[in-house]
Amino acid sequence: LVDYEEACPTSEAFEIAKTAGSAFMSSRNDYENAKDDFQKAYDMCSNDPETLIYLNNAKIGSNRAYNVAIPVPISGGDIGNALMMLRGFSQAQDIINNSGGIAGVSLRLLIVDDNDAQATARQIANSIVGSDFSAVLGHWSSDTSKAAAEIYSQSALTFIAPISIFDKLGDYTPYVFRLNATSAKGIEELKKYILNELTNQQELFIFFDSINPYTAELKEKLAKSLGDRFSRNSIEFTDFNSQFQMQSDTLAESLIDAVENRNPLIVFFPSNKSAKRALEVIKEVRAINSEVLVVGDMANLYIAETLNDEIIENSANSYTEGMVLAPAWNIDASRSSIFVRAIENIDSLKDEYPHLEAPYWQGSDVNYAAALSYTALESISEAIKTAVQENSNPTRADIAEALVKSDFEVNGAFQEPITFRKTGESTIAIQLVRVCPTQENNSSKLKFKPISLDSPQCPLD
Repeated sequence: LVDYEEACPTSEAFEIAKTAGSAFMSSRNDYENAKDDFQKAYDMCSNDPETLIYLNNAKIGSNRAYNVAIPVPISGGDIGNALMMLRGFSQAQDIINNSGGIAGVSLRLLIVDDNDAQATARQIANSIVGSDFSAVLGHWSSDTSKAAAEIYSQSALTFIAPISIFDKLGDYTPYVFRLNATSAKGIEELKKYILNELTNQQELFIFFDSINPYTAELKEKLAKSLGDRFSRNSIEFTDFNSQFQMQSDTLAESLIDAVENRNPLIVFFPSNKSAKRALEVIKEVRAINSEVLVVGDMANLYIAETLNDEIIENSANSYTEGMVLAPAWNIDASRSSIFVRAIENIDSLKDEYPHLEAPYWQGSDVNYAAALSYTALESISEAIKTAVQENSNPTRADIAEALVKSDFEVNGAFQEPITFRKTGESTIAIQLVRVCPTQENNSSKLKFKPISLDSPQCPLD
């Protein structure tokens, strides 16, 4: 089980009920008692997505269901990543199953801890492909996703990577799909923004992590795309991995000199593990020159820590204020989606989804990982529904083929419909966001606000 204190710091009674429910279900197949205990636990902590998944699985019991594996990084690094993915998966399962399932058949989810490690992911993948699973959704980092994708592809098992943007996942079509916007899309939007914003900048500094394929891919593509604007000699790369190996927390003299005396462009493509160091570097360079142009990545800086509103000395601005990133999803740009309305405004959904008695997650934040995971499960649900119309007992190949049919589309956590191409990538677009100061409950705070190339500044509240 995910450590209950990470999901919901509450009473010992919650832990007892959740553990008892797990014991009833896993060792005795006693689904009625498991359901009762999971319901008690969820009533005490409706912020815990793992409990909601187990509750819905217990309701299915031994009845027929479509089994979907969801590998998430519970013990690998930041458990918050796993919790966000589980919130998306569990919310989608709860809505789908309580709305009649797929022609009366529910979705059963199996949570698997892949430790965000390639070796573990391969071991899990080999186990999953030999079992009765209709699809796999999950994995966090690009290298972990790629390690498992090869195995899923060889076994013709549909796999949707909701988080990874790694282009090389496209090597494993027709069974491997990327839901998140690709690195090519992200770099294209960042390039357009950068070229619009550049004034007299003559130097480009790119921070990346050489052992992470996501960041290395972004680094190479951005440097190439800006090759007409910056000469090769004016681009300097800093590898977070080398810094860690040398145990160095100091900025390069060339960067300090450029920030102090000139006006460089600084771009950050950290891995999940080096995101904290990236924020420290942003603070250091903005302390030297609060006006330096700073640009972020597509995912790993799109985190709550980036919204720390510590003020730069002798300035009215926060360190990260004004930084632009290129994620695939933003809550302010998706207010009309069922995903967001079920979290913020369930009254608008009561007629269509009468089982909703309270908003999901008790007002806690959700991020792009939850939104993409929700959309991934809705996509698989719709694909199975499409396949069932042609074959009452659809094969794994039928499900993969349904995803790329010309009339297939889902909305998921987005306002616009999403489809999948035969290359395995989705049609999700980039939503540029800017770190902006806002007023909320008579206090100032930073938020990621959606912007456009035509209107790149912070919108008025």
